[in-house]
Amino acid sequence: MIEVLMRQRWLLCLLALLCALALGAVTLQRHNAQQQEIGAQRERSMWEARTLKAEQSARQREMTWMTEVSHAQSQAQENRQVALAAQRSAADAGRLFSASLARERDRTAASTPDASREYAATVSAILDQCQAAYRELAAAADSHAADSLMLQQAWPK
Repeated sequence: MIEVLMRQRWLLCLLALLCALALGAVTLQRHNAQQQEIGAQRERSMWEARTLKAEQSARQREMTWMTEVSHAQSQAQENRQVALAAQRSAADAGRLFSASLARERDRTAASTPDASREYAATVSAILDQCQAAYRELAAAADSHAADSLMLQQAWPK
């Protein structure tokens, strides 16, 4: 039997060589798989870092925009309040002027002819109409200016 095995020694050598080659191939495949996994982990961590940085940048940009919008809105509110105060002041001045004209009309009515009274009444009516139109126009202009300024300040830069 040893003699049979000796004759087939080349077969055993071939079998041992095939086993060594198979073991080397398996080892090489495992090494390649480990290297690929290491590379994949490195790429994942780099991608996660880039994603985190992009998210933080987007959050920072959004916070900046929100701050600018909030500031623009508060500035617009302040401008509206100033415009409203100016409108009230103009309305008060107009009422005072109308009252002065009415007193003047009443005072001159007693001492002047009818034409003077009619003239004063006409002037008073015209001035009242002018004041109403002026207040209307001023309110629309102030509102438009405030809205325009708010949009300009809130627009992302």
